[in-house]
Amino acid sequence: MSETRYLIGLNQPIIDLEHKTQNLKPSSMNPITPKHQERWRWISFLALAATAYFWAIGLNIMPPEPPLPPIPAVTEYPDIHEFISADQVPEPINLAEIRKEIGYPGRALTAGIEGNVIARVLVSEKGYYVRHNMIRTVHPILEQEVEKHLHKLLFRPASNEGHPIRFWVNVPITFEITEEPDINKWMVTEDEPEELNLNEVKRAIGYPILAREAGIQGSVVVRILVNEKGYYVRHKVIKKVHPILSEEVEKHLPKLRFTPAMKDGNPVKFWVNVPFRFRLDE
Repeated sequence: MSETRYLIGLNQPIIDLEHKTQNLKPSSMNPITPKHQERWRWISFLALAATAYFWAIGLNIMPPEPPLPPIPAVTEYPDIHEFISADQVPEPINLAEIRKEIGYPGRALTAGIEGNVIARVLVSEKGYYVRHNMIRTVHPILEQEVEKHLHKLLFRPASNEGHPIRFWVNVPITFEITEEPDINKWMVTEDEPEELNLNEVKRAIGYPILAREAGIQGSVVVRILVNEKGYYVRHKVIKKVHPILSEEVEKHLPKLRFTPAMKDGNPVKFWVNVPFRFRLDE
């Protein structure tokens, strides 16, 4: 007979597992196959490896990460006052073109301001502008006009022992007021100035809305002094209809470009009349 045991204080029988197991048939049990054993071995191995990894992190015994590559050093600018030995100093390539672009600021010309502006320019190993410092100036008007164009300068770079180097070089820009022809005196020339961009300037002027609404129309004629390079120098309004129209025209006159007047085969300054017509029916 099977023996039944009871838990003290509780009238609950405890199953006799030993007896029950003996009565089970082998076919009703789940045997552990070699495939299952191999799987459990791998699970145990991975669990141990993970445990060892986290322990290693906790104990700070993991191998250090490889160092980051060094940051390349920034090339320092040579001191502006330092003498640098060079076999070849920078040579400007497009200085003449830049001088033409700079022109002569109208305000400076009207005020009679002239003289030299000298910029000390740092030229890179490839002949490009890097930075500058003004070492001589006559007036802020001229200085500001020069600074607008310095970044366009190109050079043949300086070299030392056959290697290109950075180098500071002085760039002088001369502003000189030459004698102007009398505005009321007729000058004999071979070729008079011709407008190159008059239509563009007229489109920029347009037709002032206030003048159109008020029915104001007519012609504004300005007498413009064109220099030897074909640039606007200054002007005088010799015919006006209404201040609204003349003031609008005067704002855009410095943008005008011309072919220079020629006398004896040389370019000369010349006064030329330029009309601006405003018609309501156009």
